[in-house]
Amino acid sequence: MYFERSSLEYLLLKRDKDSFDSYATLEGVYVRIIIGITQDPKRISKLLAIHRGRKSTLIEMGPFISEEDAKNWLALLKSKICSMKEIVQEEECDEDKLWYGFTFEQMTD
Repeated sequence: MYFERSSLEYLLLKRDKDSFDSYATLEGVYVRIIIGITQDPKRISKLLAIHRGRKSTLIEMGPFISEEDAKNWLALLKSKICSMKEIVQEEECDEDKLWYGFTFEQMTD
């Protein structure tokens, strides 16, 4: 009997980041984990579309009260994810706004 691993299980696997940049699912599709933080929750949907993300794998976290809290969450994920690409915060930071984190799977060729 075969059991499919969830995306969260793959997020928690620590591997040698130089050995590969994607992993194969049981369906034979290669995916990469996309992670990032933003102050604009609407931007997450746009990034999902731009990066060919699988909506069913989207995980949103937050709100985080400070940029430091959001960056600490991001650093924790970076230390645990075997295959990931970080989307860098592009908009200006506003100290009065909350922060949100996100992860999703991107299908690769």
